[in-house]
Amino acid sequence: MGLLYPDTLRRSGKPPVAVCLLLHVFVMVCVGFGLLADGAGHCFNCEETIMDCDMDRQICRSRCEKKVPCKTEDSYCSVTTWSPSGNATDSEGRTQLSAALMCYEIAVPLRESDITTHFCGTVDEEGWFPDHSCICTHDYCNDAIYLPGSKQPDFPTSGVSGSTAKPTRPDLEQKTPSVKPSTKEVNDADGGGGKGINVAHLVGIIGGLLVLVAITTVGIAVAYTYVKRRKNDRKVNPPTSNTESTSLDLTTEDSDVKVIGQDTPPESPVHMRGNYLPITLSNVIGRGRFGAVWKADMKHGDVHTEMSVAVKIFHEVDSGSWNVEKELFTDATVMLKHDNVVEFIAAEVRQGSYDSQRQFWLVTRYYQKGCLYQYLKHHTVSWQELCRLAGTTARGVAHLHADVYGPAGLHKIPVAHRDLKSSNVLVKDDGTCAVADFGLAIHLDPTLSIDQLANSGQAGTPRYMSPEALESKVNLHDVESFKQMDVYSLGLIVWEIAARCHVSNVAAAEEHRTPFSDIIPGRASVDDMKTVVAMQKERPVIPPSWHENTGMQLVAGTVEDCWDGDPEARLTAHCVEARFTELITWAEGEQNPGHNDTHTITVV
Repeated sequence: MGLLYPDTLRRSGKPPVAVCLLLHVFVMVCVGFGLLADGAGHCFNCEETIMDCDMDRQICRSRCEKKVPCKTEDSYCSVTTWSPSGNATDSEGRTQLSAALMCYEIAVPLRESDITTHFCGTVDEEGWFPDHSCICTHDYCNDAIYLPGSKQPDFPTSGVSGSTAKPTRPDLEQKTPSVKPSTKEVNDADGGGGKGINVAHLVGIIGGLLVLVAITTVGIAVAYTYVKRRKNDRKVNPPTSNTESTSLDLTTEDSDVKVIGQDTPPESPVHMRGNYLPITLSNVIGRGRFGAVWKADMKHGDVHTEMSVAVKIFHEVDSGSWNVEKELFTDATVMLKHDNVVEFIAAEVRQGSYDSQRQFWLVTRYYQKGCLYQYLKHHTVSWQELCRLAGTTARGVAHLHADVYGPAGLHKIPVAHRDLKSSNVLVKDDGTCAVADFGLAIHLDPTLSIDQLANSGQAGTPRYMSPEALESKVNLHDVESFKQMDVYSLGLIVWEIAARCHVSNVAAAEEHRTPFSDIIPGRASVDDMKTVVAMQKERPVIPPSWHENTGMQLVAGTVEDCWDGDPEARLTAHCVEARFTELITWAEGEQNPGHNDTHTITVV
């Protein structure tokens, strides 16, 4: 299907209120007779952008952030995709497409098959990649393509019967005759026999239309009053955000398996709709399965003082994960406040582009060194840095797992992270780490039943999942099983850090790579990892040079004790923390723990 793209996308001014009222009445009447389809007034507009395809959730979402008003009322949103000139996958193995997004101005009537109602999708199971065109009927609906089997966002029905609106132009509809026909003419038009529409029926139809017009007018008046009041409210408390963007997450792979409740979460108990924090978004610093993470500036205290924050904006379809994180950070029994856990600032729900699309914001402290995955990708580490990065990561996990009594005798309920990986660990300015991204975390309340634990689902990133998680053989009779799965993932993170450690004349730093990337490069599925980890019992390779150095040999032993195939044989996170604490103490003043070190070290 060929599409004609306009050179400019501008709306020529605001029409008078009376014209809007008349146009709305006409639209309502046409909808009542099934003559007019919904159209889009605003669309995303990028001549060329990238679409990232999450093949697990069957969604391709664009990176376009430019929004424009369409210049005519008879407009739709369009997206056209094609194969990019180079690799069709990114460094993590995700499918990417080139795309053009813009308003589609109707030049000729479209066929019914040319329109995908509400959101862009595909009909055929196969054969749509890489060239595909789609036209959809609502504001900003060209942001994503929903593949067969995906869950589309809920959208209120337009009142048009059937699953697809018929795109006809009102100026092409047949006009009602200005001369009133006689009863005979009406009967003749119906085929004779006196069985046509009589005057009484015609009066009834006209009367019904008048009632419809009256109801519509009252509705418009109410809506106009509401919109005017909202605009006045915005003048008093204008939003400081410079965008209505939709994205964020610190993950580097979108192959996560999630089973999260689909219920829409409640409004934030602190920041209700319209009472937003004074935050101005700056630039995207990370993308993942939820959308994007933004660096932003937030005013606090004195209006002239600003602090940098990270804003994680969840799509409404992923609002369940937002709710999990919000509840963990605000639950006094969890006690997440810790030096080695990301610092929480606020959570709030913001109105999106239209009423059905809200944005769920999670605001945390901004760490300029970024996540551990990116840090290791661009930096090698010394022995002291290895101990500090690994030890403080273990300390953060140990705090999550702790089952203790806090101030005033309050019992801290342990938490299992369930998605530990290097991209969910942040590096602080002092070289220590903070655990982040709790969208899949679970309270390990001892009162939970086996059914409740089982319903929490198989969760995590396959590359970092333990063998029992991959095989769905978790011991649900003991909540410690969830901690043991976290320790397995922690061992892979420690290996990832140690592989980038350079000890002169003993161990050379390797190129950064994620666990098992030598066996399964790119995107790894649950089945792939089950074969490698659970059935073949493979583990990341420990270089021989590690065993030639006392310190690295102890790190290798710790890693192997973390990823043991028997969950009961694994270390606890607290033991991993204690080992690195002792290694740090031993390494003080030792810039280069060498081959012939004779220090005696007691290992937990």
